[in-house]
Amino acid sequence: MNELLASAGVAEPSRQEAVLVAHELAANAIEHGSGAKDEIEVQCNLIDDQLRLAVLDNTRGPSVPAAHKPQAEQTHGRGLYLVDWLTDSWAETVIRGRRGVTAMLTLQLEPRTSQHG
Repeated sequence: MNELLASAGVAEPSRQEAVLVAHELAANAIEHGSGAKDEIEVQCNLIDDQLRLAVLDNTRGPSVPAAHKPQAEQTHGRGLYLVDWLTDSWAETVIRGRRGVTAMLTLQLEPRTSQHG
């Protein structure tokens, strides 16, 4: 994903944030929404500076994703808190037995250089 965003002219800090959000959504799908033989699907769509990330799983877990402010003594549970902080918005939908968690990010693009001859 980093290479894809770099080739689209996305600045390094925004690429790092997008990769972190994708990682956290995928990790949650693996840990909370999938069984051992299930597959998850990661989708990304970039239009101008708007990135839409979606991770789909098989909704094996009964819980609904929620961002909680982590406590200092916790060793995990910061993923959706980070997603909430780094994205413009995120939401969960369930369609035909598959849960999709979608996040929207506004990314910083590298300045374009003009090519005058």
